[in-house]
Amino acid sequence: MMTSKEEWDFVNSLKFDEQLEYEEAYFIKMNYISMLKKYEHVIESQEARSELENKFRLSNNAGILLSHADELYTQCRFKECLEVTTKYIFNGY
Repeated sequence: MMTSKEEWDFVNSLKFDEQLEYEEAYFIKMNYISMLKKYEHVIESQEARSELENKFRLSNNAGILLSHADELYTQCRFKECLEVTTKYIFNGY
């Protein structure tokens, strides 16, 4: 299992833009960032999730909802975590 730093270093070392068009590379990188551990780089994780929710219209996507719930849980924001988890469950995932 990778540490949080190793995860971030790995994602930042990937050459998305060399293999994909800009929009695709950006989308894939935001997805990877949204899945990383939430203990560090909280702002970057929130920004990635916000981009995926708004720009790519994925606010009800299972992966995005789980990422948000994970972030809230990590921050001990249990009531909000329950709300997001409930939304996830009732969307039929």
